[in-house]
Amino acid sequence: MIHLTGKSKQNIAFFLAMLAFVLGCNYALRRADLNMINPSTELYEAMIIAWGLTARRRIISGEIRHALVGGALLLVLLFIVRVSRYDLFMEASSRQILLYLHYVIVAMIPVMSLIGANYVDRSSKEIPRRRFYLIWAVYLALCIFILTNGRQSFFIRFLTPEAASSINHAYTMEWGYFLYVAWIAALTLCSFFILLRRCALSGCRQLWYIPAIPVGIACALFAWYAAEGCSPSLNGVKLYLIQEVYALYFIGFWEGCILIGLIPTNTSYESLLDITSTGAVLLEGSVGPEEMEKAAGGLAARAGNEEDIRVRSHKVSGGMVM
Repeated sequence: MIHLTGKSKQNIAFFLAMLAFVLGCNYALRRADLNMINPSTELYEAMIIAWGLTARRRIISGEIRHALVGGALLLVLLFIVRVSRYDLFMEASSRQILLYLHYVIVAMIPVMSLIGANYVDRSSKEIPRRRFYLIWAVYLALCIFILTNGRQSFFIRFLTPEAASSINHAYTMEWGYFLYVAWIAALTLCSFFILLRRCALSGCRQLWYIPAIPVGIACALFAWYAAEGCSPSLNGVKLYLIQEVYALYFIGFWEGCILIGLIPTNTSYESLLDITSTGAVLLEGSVGPEEMEKAAGGLAARAGNEEDIRVRSHKVSGGMVM
């Protein structure tokens, strides 16, 4: 049975500690009522950017890396749009456009998840890019439908002309809104079941619950938000915003897939070297015969049996590996 490595456990503990720190600071700043732009924006944007940078460095597959980094950028943009809509722009037209832009960004996040999920345990040659043309075509049509709501009101309908410029938009959801929700739910479920299937066929299937836990928590928070009709509060302080739940779902789910080994990364090489009885040394810059001989001697001494080992060298970017 596969177990989490010590490094993975440390990463999980660090992620949970960082999330708890963000949640605690967020609640304290909101309770202090410092008359400042929503404090969660800076905290969550910093966390999302940090995760996106680490994902970019760790993930080997270019397609998956581009999808997850793109999703992280969309989450950052989502928080920027929220701050702009509630704190920076006061004109009715600007706030209405930002509201539509919020829905457009949210609709694209599951597209990035679905693209990333399709490339897990698959190469770009096995999955033709034309498979995604239909998804992008539907997404583009959905964006046009949302952005032209001011003319046809099939997506949402404002109750009064003044409602478009208010902070808390008073509107009713039309049939187009339910198509929009169905689109997000369908792509999200497809991504989840694709990865669940790939996990069931891999050696990390015993650890499936790790990426599933953030999904369950996010679903519970979505349900709580829907039941309240707005952000739940404690002592008059909002506990979370809907954008924060999107971030928790996306980052928690994909980071869980990375930690259990479902997504190949360039980390945890120590375990691979121990299993295969292989040692490696990285030499930077121009390497001469003396440095190579010294490195080979160190590898032989570590192996303990100098007669039964073979030392090979290969040039890599910026140096050599032995």
